[in-house]
Amino acid sequence: MIIDTALFRNGTVEEIVTLESITHHENYRTVKENLYCAIPSCNCKLIYVPRGIKIAYFKKWKGYNHSEDCPFYKETEKGAKSFRVTRKTVSRLNDKHVNKVLKKTFDKFNETEEEREKRLQKQNQKARNRKNKVVVRQASIEFEEIVVNLPTTSLEATEVREGEKNPTVRKRMSVLDFVLTDIGLTMSTVGFLMEMKVDEHYAVLTITDNYNRLSFNLFLEEAFFSNSSFPINTMLEGLRKLHDNGEQIIVACVGEVVLREGQLGMLIIDENKLIFNGLYLSELLLSKNTLF
Repeated sequence: MIIDTALFRNGTVEEIVTLESITHHENYRTVKENLYCAIPSCNCKLIYVPRGIKIAYFKKWKGYNHSEDCPFYKETEKGAKSFRVTRKTVSRLNDKHVNKVLKKTFDKFNETEEEREKRLQKQNQKARNRKNKVVVRQASIEFEEIVVNLPTTSLEATEVREGEKNPTVRKRMSVLDFVLTDIGLTMSTVGFLMEMKVDEHYAVLTITDNYNRLSFNLFLEEAFFSNSSFPINTMLEGLRKLHDNGEQIIVACVGEVVLREGQLGMLIIDENKLIFNGLYLSELLLSKNTLF
C-alpha cells in the first residue's frame, strides 16, 4: 500500500503534505528532511523519494518502523538473502539511448494536468492491487554476488554496442533533489534556462526548478567544444539571443554530477547530451528561424 500523505513537522510547525504538493512547497528542501507518518498514532520518520526512473513515493527511514496499529505497518523480512557488490563496471551510453533519456526527462517535466491525472490514476490503481506480504525465511548468511554497471558519457569508456543494454541513468526531475552522494555519477536532469555565460571554449548554462528556488550550473568546457559540431559557439549565441528575447527554454541534459565552488552542477561532454524545449540546439534554432 503506497504512502501518499505525510506530516511535515519542524519545531512547532506541522503541516500535511502529499506526493503532489510537496514539490511545490516554498520550503521544499526543509520539508523533505522532516517528514513523519500522517497517522495520528504513529510517529514513524519518513523519507521522500522523488520521481526519477520510478514514481515518487514516501517510505520509512532505515531503522524506523510504523506502530503496529498503523495501516502501513509491515514486519521486516527476516532471513532474506543479502546482496554484495563484487565489481563495478562503467559503460559509455550510446547517443541513441541518451536521446531516449533526454526525451523522457523532458516529457515528464512538461506533462499536462490531464497527463498527470492519468499517471496518478494508474499509480493509485497499481498501489491498490499490491498486497503487503510478510515473508519469513530461515536465517541465512548467503550473499548473492552482483556486478553493477554504471553509465558514463566519458569518451575514455567503451561505448555500449547496438543491441546491448545500456546501464540505467538516474533522473533528478528537480535540481533541488541532487545530493552530495551524486557527485561523480552520470545522471539526467531538467530545468528552466535562467542565465548563460559564453566564452570561446567555455560556457555555463544556469538552470532552475519550476519555482526558481535553486540555480544549477551546466558546465560546457573545452572538451564540449572539441566534441561538438564546428558552429557550436555560434549556436550558443543563437540560444542566448532567444533567451534574451524572452523565449522560455526548458533544458534537459545528461552528464556527470560535479561539485564546483561548493555547489553541485553537471559537466556536459557534447551537444548531443542537451535538448532545448525537446529539440537539439540546431533543431531549436532552425525552428525559430534563428541564423547560426
